Amino acid sequence: MYFANEIREAPGYGKTEDIKLRPQEVKLAEQLVSTLSEEFHLEKYHDEFQERLKKLIDAKSKGREVAAASQPRRAPVIDMMAALKKSLEKSGAGAEKPARAKPAAANHRRAAS
Repeated sequence: MYFANEIREAPGYGKTEDIKLRPQEVKLAEQLVSTLSEEFHLEKYHDEFQERLKKLIDAKSKGREVAAASQPRRAPVIDMMAALKKSLEKSGAGAEKPARAKPAAANHRRAAS
């Protein structure tokens, strides 16, 4: 959950005037919500940000030196298509074409003749 000052507005987000939903889509959405829904227990949640902020303020007020937390590093961005091709080359599957299976009905007719 976010506070209002933490949310950026996106133009057009939430506008539903021109959207047409089929009954199947509504039914699927309702099934998904009912499947994933559960009882909400407020006592399981607490504001960790406020707790950490209070600890920081207490430490500073007592004259303790507070070290800044290091920023997490972002994972390198990879080209998925290149990674998949490389993986296929390593496995040797890229060079071979899979054999096509013959339809069962065609095999059945040959056996009957």
